Amino acid sequence: MRFLFHIAYDGSPYFGWQRQPGHISIQQVVEETMARLTKTRLHCQGCGRTDTGVHASQYFFHTDLAFIPGDEFLYQFNLNLPGQISAFGFYPVGPQFHAQHSAIARTYQYFIHQEKDAFFAGKSLWYPHDLDWQSIREALALLPGKHNFKAFCLTPEKHNTTDCEIFLASLDTRGQNRHFFTLKANRFLRGMVRLLVGNLIEIGKSRLTLETFRHHLETGEQMKFHNIAPPHGLYLSGVEYPGLDIPKQGWMPG
Repeated sequence: MRFLFHIAYDGSPYFGWQRQPGHISIQQVVEETMARLTKTRLHCQGCGRTDTGVHASQYFFHTDLAFIPGDEFLYQFNLNLPGQISAFGFYPVGPQFHAQHSAIARTYQYFIHQEKDAFFAGKSLWYPHDLDWQSIREALALLPGKHNFKAFCLTPEKHNTTDCEIFLASLDTRGQNRHFFTLKANRFLRGMVRLLVGNLIEIGKSRLTLETFRHHLETGEQMKFHNIAPPHGLYLSGVEYPGLDIPKQGWMPG
């Protein structure tokens, strides 16, 4: 039977979700833990890649098991996983279900704090300088809808299409010193969120104009420089599937 597992992870010590030769990944840790518990070599198909150092407050993978797991299995799974990875639950799904391809929307959030806070170190971008938040909001307002995001992709040549539809692009502020971007779309390209946030920050620094940002969004013309935000402020915070309503449970520095 096929099961969808709901996990979260602190990506700081890992080279992303996907297995990589010579590097420790979340997928490798999850699969090795599953193998110890089931005495079977299993493939755990993730809902997507995350970059090195990126976190996930909600992540899913599917795997095929020869038994129906129960609460004890979830308990043992958590007991054997390292402290940076937690499992919240599992759900039976059909044999054609695919954790990546069956998803209809994903949400990423990027966190910035402007007052030094030891508890946010490695979990949010510390930027202790002024930013023009109004200009950033104006740029964000350009994003919803269908666009060619070729200019905001690290490897556009590896994608069949660089067209994506953004459903939500927002900026929220908590107090005067904590801010977070929320981007929800049908799909994301490699490095897309970090490139968008990095360029939005450049707009906030008055180093990039709104007109230039609009030009690259409308034309797909590659930028001269990759203004990419550091990975540790980024969280995959939501993945949606038809017919499944799974509550979010992971921590974020809000």
